[in-house]
Amino acid sequence: MRSATRTSLVIFSMFSAGRKQKKQEAERRAAIARVKIGDTIMTFAGITGTVERVGETTVDVRTGGTNGSVVTFVKDAIKSVGDQAAPAIATAGAKP
Repeated sequence: MRSATRTSLVIFSMFSAGRKQKKQEAERRAAIARVKIGDTIMTFAGITGTVERVGETTVDVRTGGTNGSVVTFVKDAIKSVGDQAAPAIATAGAKP
């Protein structure tokens, strides 16, 4: 009887984790679909910057402030948009 309870608990945990990941991915994709010029983004590589141009499948991002470089990324490389990316940019220049 105990093993059946454990098995049920493991299956429930796996199901819950999978649903949470799917929800987070859906929210990320929705945020990417709404990305616009001036938004702050962070890529999966940890590169942060401000969106300069939005294409169908790519975005041009200015890194390093107003004098920084403009880099083109595929939209799928975006990890977060807006408020979620801003704290990383604010702490990027901080000295330890």
